[in-house]
Amino acid sequence: MFGGSSKLEEACEMNARAANMFKMAKNWSGEALPFSLRGEIAHTVCKLVKKLLDAHEEQNVDAFTESVKEYDTISRLDQWLTTMLLRIKKTIQGEESDLR
Repeated sequence: MFGGSSKLEEACEMNARAANMFKMAKNWSGEALPFSLRGEIAHTVCKLVKKLLDAHEEQNVDAFTESVKEYDTISRLDQWLTTMLLRIKKTIQGEESDLR
């Protein structure tokens, strides 16, 4: 649907490597901490997106729902994102054919 997950996985890996490079640098300081945290957050979000894409490609409503629940425990979903995810879920269930 979105061009495959290999690029997504590559982006996640690059974020993780960059965060680890900061951690391993001799001059590790408090200034690098936000970058490291962003890297960890980006990695978590990348994993969520991959799970959502896999569930959509497999047309697996239960896996899609579990992935959304998992993310919601980390960061509450806002109204717009909840609406979009519900529309995607409905396409998996065959209730909607268009996301517009």
